[in-house]
Amino acid sequence: MKILVIVIPCITIIACSSSIETKKIYKTYTVQPGAEEGKDAEIWNLAPYTSYSNYSGYCDTTNFGNKPYFRAASWTYFGEKAIHRSYIQFNIQAIPSKSIIDSAFLYLYSDTSTGQFQSGENDLYIKPVLEFWNESKLTWYNQPEVLDDTSKYKFVYVPKSKSESQDYKIEITSLLKYWIEDQNKNYGMQISLADENLYSRAFFASSDNSKVVLRPKLEVYYNYEK
Repeated sequence: MKILVIVIPCITIIACSSSIETKKIYKTYTVQPGAEEGKDAEIWNLAPYTSYSNYSGYCDTTNFGNKPYFRAASWTYFGEKAIHRSYIQFNIQAIPSKSIIDSAFLYLYSDTSTGQFQSGENDLYIKPVLEFWNESKLTWYNQPEVLDDTSKYKFVYVPKSKSESQDYKIEITSLLKYWIEDQNKNYGMQISLADENLYSRAFFASSDNSKVVLRPKLEVYYNYEK
């Protein structure tokens, strides 16, 4: 009797798993531009042909894009009330679009050499701007629309100053997160009084200020995977 032996080859399959390790990179982005790169301007609504506008030449159609300061204020000029608001924009294109924003801070510095100081009930709102604006053409009448509030991103509230010469470090993390989702949304910020009643003023050096250390500064802490 013949016995048939069938040999079945045994194939060992070795499963190879490969994993790509990701590394989280932490970065700080700081920018404090001067007159050439900086973008900030003040507007106000003082009517023309008032006593003060005739005296100074300034009114609601005047552009203040090259002034060494800007304000959020409500004041009177020869008895006429005027509201001041300001706009500022920083270039954040160096921050990768898929970054996670850990925190962001806006630094604004007073310039007491001008003789103007922080004053009154000067609580501030900082709101993201929704439209393009031109620093050298901005006036009260062409001021861009701002985002007052949404369910996800709210404007930033800044309590009133504690001293006449106060400098500000303002957390604006929510605004940076809003912009980093789509940098085409970055049209900067409007700085205005929370309550535009007399007599209140927040006064800051602009990017045109001759004192480099007093110019507005943005500091962003972020991370991304590489």
